[in-house]
Amino acid sequence: MSNILRNFRRLWLSENRFSKYLAYAIGEIILVVIGILIALQINEWNARRQHRQEENRILLSLKKDLINDTLQLTYNITTAEDRTAQIDSVYIALGNPHQFTSGKFLQMAYTLASSNEFNVNSGTFDESLSSGSLKYIRNDLLRQEIFEYYRISKLNENDKYATQQKFDVVFPIMFKTLSTSKDFFDQFIGHPSAFKQLDIESLSGNIEFIAAVNQRYSSEKNQIRHWHHFITMSKRLIFSIETELGKL
Repeated sequence: MSNILRNFRRLWLSENRFSKYLAYAIGEIILVVIGILIALQINEWNARRQHRQEENRILLSLKKDLINDTLQLTYNITTAEDRTAQIDSVYIALGNPHQFTSGKFLQMAYTLASSNEFNVNSGTFDESLSSGSLKYIRNDLLRQEIFEYYRISKLNENDKYATQQKFDVVFPIMFKTLSTSKDFFDQFIGHPSAFKQLDIESLSGNIEFIAAVNQRYSSEKNQIRHWHHFITMSKRLIFSIETELGKL
């Protein structure tokens, strides 16, 4: 009987120790799981913080690029308006050829050789697009607005067409009619020549020259109109970005 009691006592102690070990092991597992969950939570928090910092950096850089766009566009519009005023003077001279000297007319006419293009500042957008960091901009509507702005401004068909027409249409007739005059060599080359004086009255009846003047005038007007549209778009996008930055 005493042996049975001793065996029972030994079994009970063994089971009790096993229960303690089991409880200890479970406790260790729970602590490990809690540690893992805390580490994951910290990593997720750090990732979110880094994403917000990157979002803030991208938006600030985009805003800077857009401000530079508006400055460039404003300058383009100012210079284009000056050129259209000069082209108006060319029209007046062609209608009143005897009221202008050939040298003065040449100065005005060479405005036809000048032009501007809008080259969008897309460095931040291009870098963010290639790296995939544009996804950190959480506002879907803002992100769509950014894509739309750069899609349209990069396309910029009006400026491309104006530049092409200047080289294909305007330059050839200018070289033929203006660059072969004595006035051109005197004013721009600084070398004597045997060419004839520029004949404004003859140019007033030159259909090709009139067409070239018309082309440049219409191109300048179209570009000014499109540049005003780009300014409106850029300012609207700047406002949207500033609003989003205020939420971060």
